[in-house]
Amino acid sequence: MNKLITSALLFVFSTLLVVFVWPEDLTEEEKVEQTILHIRDGIEQEVLADVMEGFSQNYKDDAGGSYDMIKGLFMRQFLKSDPITIQLSPMSIAIEDNAAEANFEAAIFEGEGVSVFAIPNSEDILYFSVQLTKEAEDEWKITSHTRSFDGPSSL
Repeated sequence: MNKLITSALLFVFSTLLVVFVWPEDLTEEEKVEQTILHIRDGIEQEVLADVMEGFSQNYKDDAGGSYDMIKGLFMRQFLKSDPITIQLSPMSIAIEDNAAEANFEAAIFEGEGVSVFAIPNSEDILYFSVQLTKEAEDEWKITSHTRSFDGPSSL
């Protein structure tokens, strides 16, 4: 009888574990958003490998930027002593086949003791339009981006 109760409890526990812990499949939009959030987290934690993981080796933008140039910019930024905090607006993501575009705003704060409750003003907000492609192993990578201080404010 004891073995029966133990077996039943084990079965119930394992079923609950599967139901509540088993990872759900993410939508493509969620995967794109996770790529951008992973880059943001890498910037805030100053982990260059995490930041660059989200960029395609084929990255090129209209301003003449390349993968190596982006890597160098972040390397120089991380050598500075001031930490960065980034607040992102909700993202608008459009996907067509293996290409995606994510549009969002980012309030970027630099300096020691920056509060996560800081309220950005219009000069602090950058509007981003990020192009991504799905590369090997179904990973979304940034292939280009533009940014400006002009854009709708939703932060």
